Amino acid sequence: MAKEDKTGSNGMEAYLAGTGEVMTQFVARTAAFAPPEAAEVVRLIAATIERSTAFVAEAVEAALEAGGVGVDEIQETLDSFGAGQLIEGLTGQLKAATSAADLAVIGTILPIIKKIIRFVVQIREVRLEFDLDRILEFIDELATTAFDLVSPKGAEAMHRSELRFLESQFHLDRLASLREAPADSNGR
Repeated sequence: MAKEDKTGSNGMEAYLAGTGEVMTQFVARTAAFAPPEAAEVVRLIAATIERSTAFVAEAVEAALEAGGVGVDEIQETLDSFGAGQLIEGLTGQLKAATSAADLAVIGTILPIIKKIIRFVVQIREVRLEFDLDRILEFIDELATTAFDLVSPKGAEAMHRSELRFLESQFHLDRLASLREAPADSNGR
């Protein structure tokens, strides 16, 4: 698909806004189940996540526009991952959550959101002026910390899900570097 003259990130902008909303609402819903002494801390974490996800959204959007990535290209990539449906589904699940156990299930799915952002940035070769993975890890750590105040078992499930995500990223990055490495004299 050829790049169009119009550039922008309408699809990505909506996905990142949805991602920020899901993460913020996840922690805000967590506050509803937090013990009274932890509720204010959880609300502060929610505010930090909201600011952090807004920062990522603005930076990625600016990089997409600067890189001349077309709106249709971004939408095509997001659609191929079911990104919009994932955000809509998680938003609905968050609204319906009535217990910490409900939130624990949602929490194990949150790394998929991050994976989609990472894929779009990599596939479309978006150049950012910061380490996206570190910021996404920071946001995840905030969410896990908030949830740990409410449900240590649920937070442990989120942590295991995150570890699986990081392990898969490590192996994918390693495989990519092996593919890029020049072959030796034996063709390996």
